[in-house]
Amino acid sequence: MNEQALSGFEFEDEFKEKLVELVLYKNLSAEQTAKKYGLPNTKILINWINNY
Repeated sequence: MNEQALSGFEFEDEFKEKLVELVLYKNLSAEQTAKKYGLPNTKILINWINNY
């Protein structure tokens, strides 16, 4: 998915933080978390984790 396609997806900071914390502190996989919360792909969540 390219940058232009991703620009249509905006998420609240609290939502991003919640998902990052699930992966980092609750030991859920990024793939499982992205799928469970309806993210279009796992790369978005991985970027959030890297920026956290």
